[in-house]
Amino acid sequence: MAVIVTVVKKIGRAIREDERPMAFVCDVGETVKFLFVTMCVVLLFAGAVAKSAQFPLHLCLPDAMEGSTTILAFRHAAIVAAGIFLVPRLLPLFIVIPHTTNFIALIGTITALLGATLALAQKDIKGGLVYSTMSQLGYMMLALGIGSYQSALFHLITHAYSKALLFLGSRSVIHSIKTVVG
Repeated sequence: MAVIVTVVKKIGRAIREDERPMAFVCDVGETVKFLFVTMCVVLLFAGAVAKSAQFPLHLCLPDAMEGSTTILAFRHAAIVAAGIFLVPRLLPLFIVIPHTTNFIALIGTITALLGATLALAQKDIKGGLVYSTMSQLGYMMLALGIGSYQSALFHLITHAYSKALLFLGSRSVIHSIKTVVG
């Protein structure tokens, strides 16, 4: 939140096409330092990574799946999706900074592969669903990194309700197996 407030205070207008490329113009006419804008973009992307459990910050997922199944369904359908939704909203800003989209695609690729691998190693159904969610979020981030934000948003919307239904269905399976397994 502090990054957004600082960016709005420092950068009054949008990027102007007629001036130097990569130059951000303030209301008073002074050029904002490129390093400042790059750090703001990196911090905004770090917020999206933390919110959507991408690669470096994916360690909170095992603790998050300890809750009830209905809470997990809501969390993964709405709250985790907010981090992914932040990236397409700020994609024009990410495109202006060099190599940012490549970094977004790299983080998405690592998250997708790591999430799929960890989902295969889970012994409970909720753990497999949580890590497969992480893998799908990685695919969405990869699509955003290569510039295909329409397909990433479509995947986000379809994934949100289908994964919520899978979590609710898994509760039914866990409840019916409990009498058999013990």
